[in-house]
Amino acid sequence: MSIQKRIIFGLCVAVCNLVGLTSNGDIISNPSTNATADVASMARADFEVACLNITRDVRQNRLRIYAVAQAAKPGNIKEDVFDIEVISDADLITLHKSAGDAYFQQYNHLVLEFAATQFANGKKELGLRLIKLLADAEPEMWLVSMGYPHLTIQTILEGLEKNSDNMKPFLRESIAHWTFILEQTGPKALLKTN
Repeated sequence: MSIQKRIIFGLCVAVCNLVGLTSNGDIISNPSTNATADVASMARADFEVACLNITRDVRQNRLRIYAVAQAAKPGNIKEDVFDIEVISDADLITLHKSAGDAYFQQYNHLVLEFAATQFANGKKELGLRLIKLLADAEPEMWLVSMGYPHLTIQTILEGLEKNSDNMKPFLRESIAHWTFILEQTGPKALLKTN
């Protein structure tokens, strides 16, 4: 592990201890620390940053996909007008196994929603290409919703390749969520805050 990664790891351990987590992941019984709320707040912050970054990245015709599978090939790909960077890192692959709602996972899920929206709006090649890259990068990715059953990234890819009607609820929800994200963090939302 490089010195920079050791420093980052040390800072992460220190932050976890500050919010009430021990080094083995157990929550400390400390009435002055609401560890669950702190962790939930960090997850919400990660999601907010992922939303801001993906809307900015889409405007700049670029996307990132964080690979957590050993077999995923890092590199740059051009699809439609987008420059897509597949990022892989040994530490990220290890962290993925225990991370829940980490930034890289949330960003990948937002790429999936963008891809589904593109597919539904007629850019099927772009949508399928992004979903295929996600399936290679994070083959264990899955979604669950009130509107559809548990879906794996593989099920989504196969269903969209076949133009299956079973994918309609997933596509509807993805479009609705992507639209909401654009309204909250897209260019128009950013103009409201300035």
